[in-house]
Amino acid sequence: MKKLKIYALLSILLITALVFPLLVCAEGSVSNGAPFSVASKNAILVEATTDTVIYQKNINDRIVPGELTKLMTAIIAVEYGILDDVVTISETAATEKNFYGANVKFKIGEQLTLRQLLYCMILDNNDAAAAAIAEHISGSEADFARSMTEKAQFIGAQNTNFTNATGQNDVEQYSTVWDMYIIADYFTQSKLLMEIAATKSYTLPPSEWREKKKKFYTNDHLISTYKNTSYYYRYADGLIGGSSSTSGSVMAGVASRGRGSMTLIFIGAGTSGENSKYALPAMKDAENIFREAYASYKILNIVKKGEIMTEERLDHSLEKDYISLVSKDDVSTVIPKDKNEEEITIKLFPKEHIMAPISEGEPLGTFEVYDNDVLIVTGTLTSEETIRANILLKIGYWIKTFFSFTAVRVILIILLVLAVGYVYLLRRSLKRNERAKANRQIKNAPPAARGGSKSAAKKRAPQKNAPQSRPAPPQSAQPAQSVPNRPRNATRMPHTPEQNAGRAKKAAGTVKRAPYPHNKTIKTTSLHPKAANKTQPSAKKGAKPGTANKKPSRFGLSGGKKKTKGDRTSGKKHNG
Repeated sequence: MKKLKIYALLSILLITALVFPLLVCAEGSVSNGAPFSVASKNAILVEATTDTVIYQKNINDRIVPGELTKLMTAIIAVEYGILDDVVTISETAATEKNFYGANVKFKIGEQLTLRQLLYCMILDNNDAAAAAIAEHISGSEADFARSMTEKAQFIGAQNTNFTNATGQNDVEQYSTVWDMYIIADYFTQSKLLMEIAATKSYTLPPSEWREKKKKFYTNDHLISTYKNTSYYYRYADGLIGGSSSTSGSVMAGVASRGRGSMTLIFIGAGTSGENSKYALPAMKDAENIFREAYASYKILNIVKKGEIMTEERLDHSLEKDYISLVSKDDVSTVIPKDKNEEEITIKLFPKEHIMAPISEGEPLGTFEVYDNDVLIVTGTLTSEETIRANILLKIGYWIKTFFSFTAVRVILIILLVLAVGYVYLLRRSLKRNERAKANRQIKNAPPAARGGSKSAAKKRAPQKNAPQSRPAPPQSAQPAQSVPNRPRNATRMPHTPEQNAGRAKKAAGTVKRAPYPHNKTIKTTSLHPKAANKTQPSAKKGAKPGTANKKPSRFGLSGGKKKTKGDRTSGKKHNG
């Protein structure tokens, strides 16, 4: 049991010994390697050309910017002012801002150029020069401070607020180390400002307010050994530093070791201890961290600008079926010098469907660089050349894409249904109009055209089930022949023109049918013996009594009985 406890204790100690250095390193270092020795409470070290954070410590904590405020004052002065403008020192700037420590003193009403004031502000940390610049550009220091805050937020420093241009203590003026790095990086992009910041000394010419010329030296001890040699670093390019009882020691420094090497930006703040103008802990941190960074790290050039990364299929092209994708920019990162470069991998993410036309340099994807599955940098894939499109393939693709949308399909179906309904209603309307037109024509026609009367029109109108009349066949020159007996339903022979004319007159009611003449003798016999001798009235003139009800026989004789001698009327003709 005791052995198990001893083994467990040894295991815990061994794990602690292995993990503790990693925890200490991770506290301040982004890249692998030994931790830096930094006394500042808040600090950051960034390789500017690759935007690689090498070291960081409490970079998002709120700090008092102090002398770092003058970085933004200088930026606004250069962007909104004219360097040769003459600036008059106000009473406020000459009396309230001339604190102990400034080498250059200004008098009320003294005039200097904006350029001269920038040298005094950056090299000498002169608060009177900063106040005069603010009043000259914005009219008042408060308005100028609002412009400083707006500019800071515009470039990305979102957690910064300025209330004055000098950096003097104010509870409402605050920032972070990360925001101050963004401002310092923006400062370094101005060639004029970097030229001023790298100056070791500057001389003001004599004037009516100054009998002799005035020479003063920079307070950045990294680039000058005039006041102190403890912080000098030969590769430093300047910026600004200082201290106060509220902000402590603050420092913004830049260093570079020639073309192609690392350009380091260090921001340190929040130190306590000695605040004399010759003892600046943040400046000492800058000198130490620059040396350690150059000794331990290097820049790895991963991809060169224009280097072909991949080839992808190209659609709708008039020239080729594949396109070469290249890197838009040089892609580099900072790695420890003892790092195995084979552990650096690249993942490509080209655009899924690449279609012509393509312009040279058009973005067509991205790629990512990993160090042991840890993303360290990204890049952009672009076209190597300009490629024209096949217009027919492009139009076909546009049409196909347009009709692939569900909303378009639904709209087309609705339009088709509406079109069919419209055609149906239109046809019904046309038929109704034709019937109405025909009825109007019949109604407005003269009586002769309508057949004399409504009843005659009805008679002439064909019945629903009446057989249709057939056209008369042409008259034949052959002699008429006897027509054989035909079935009852056989077709009748057509009427002659004379017959048609007679039928028409008869239909019109203009011809009356004459009674048939009675040329035969009609005998009548009584069926009743008593009625035989009675005389019947005759319907015809000259008829004899006793013959009215007699029917002629089949052969024209009186029916019923044979002739006898006693019958006086037999054989006589009718004279009527």
